[in-house]
Amino acid sequence: KAPEHGGALEAGNQSRWPKVDTTDSRQRAGFLVAETSPCIAIVDDDPAVLRALSRLLRSRAFRVTTYGSGQEFLAALPNGLPECLIIDFQMPDMNGLELQQHLIRNGTTVPAILITAHGDAAILSRPAQDSFVARLRKPLHDEALFSAINRAIGNPNDVG
Repeated sequence: KAPEHGGALEAGNQSRWPKVDTTDSRQRAGFLVAETSPCIAIVDDDPAVLRALSRLLRSRAFRVTTYGSGQEFLAALPNGLPECLIIDFQMPDMNGLELQQHLIRNGTTVPAILITAHGDAAILSRPAQDSFVARLRKPLHDEALFSAINRAIGNPNDVG
């Protein structure tokens, strides 16, 4: 029978010393970064886009929430605001411009990035009065997306 050492000995473990946490310090720090990293909300009616963008942003240690419509995002506002909002332009019922205008009219300011699969130059080159940090065309390029996110959250450093 193995001597009792406060549970430090496990079956098959002949060491008398307590088990040492061998988790890499970067992994532990990564967990902390994820807990304190900016929250990015994505509003898009395409589930594939929501999954892909969510996966990409989480791979860079952002916290992500996703919404399938503008109304779904608005219903979640009492839970708190994200640091950045990525909004699809073309959605049923309430498009991305209408969502942003609704937020502004109600005094809610969230730095927002408009994304679109439509090549309409008028959408992509609208004056800054609509308050989008950036307007990006799908498929999104990682560098352009992360540059826009950095501008939105006020981080001059590149995340990507």
